[in-house]
This record gives sequence, C-alpha cells and structure tokens, in this order.
Amino acid sequence: LPKAVNAVDHKGRRALEVALKSRQPSLARTLVEHQADLNAKDSRGLTLLQSAILKGDSYAAEFIIEQLENNGASQHLSDQLNICEDNESSLRQYNGCTVLHLVAKHNTPDMVGVATKLLQAGIDRNIQDKRG
Repeated sequence: LPKAVNAVDHKGRRALEVALKSRQPSLARTLVEHQADLNAKDSRGLTLLQSAILKGDSYAAEFIIEQLENNGASQHLSDQLNICEDNESSLRQYNGCTVLHLVAKHNTPDMVGVATKLLQAGIDRNIQDKRG
C-alpha cells in the first residue's frame, strides 16, 4: 500500500499533495496513516513542505509540520527547513533564502501562523540567507 499511496500522477503530484490542495484533511490524514511519504521530493528536488511554503500555502505547510511533529520526525522537519543547504539548485533558484525568509516574503496572517509553527518546531531564527 505505501507504494500506491506515494505514486505520482501524470502531473508529478502525489495523492497527499492533491488532498491538501483541495483541503481534504480527513483524506490527507488517512494517506499519512497509510505511510504517505512526508519527505518525498518533487522533480525540482523540493519536499511537499518546501513547495507549500514557496506557494504560500499555509494550510498544507501547517498540516505537514504538524504531521512531522506528531510522527516524531523532528529530524526530518529540521532537514526540510534548510531548503538552501540541502539543494544547491534551490540555492540558486531561490536566491539563497532560508525557509523562514520565504515564509516572511508572503507577508500574510496565514503565513505568520506557519512561521510560528516553524519557530516552535525549533527552526533556527538566526539562520542567515546568502546575503547575511
């Protein structure tokens, strides 16, 4: 079942991404319960959390942060927060921004909630982007 749960469609999307985009929390939880991979990367090398933050999708970002924390995967959460350290192409593509910088760029109340969750999860608030 995990293989089917993590399969991608013709657009390269996983079922969890589609469930979150269409705001179906019960389906998203069911997928996670059946081992949907919260750390899977897309064709750009981004995880679902990183992609959600780039899109300004606070709903998906908060859901994923909560699931990673609930599953005791705080190390995976920590790994995902450093978008630029993990992926050199991301460093160039996103101008060396950290995930917290990307959240702040959206400047919406919903993304403030995401920033709060990231800080509560232990993201380093002093991490600097490529400009210092």
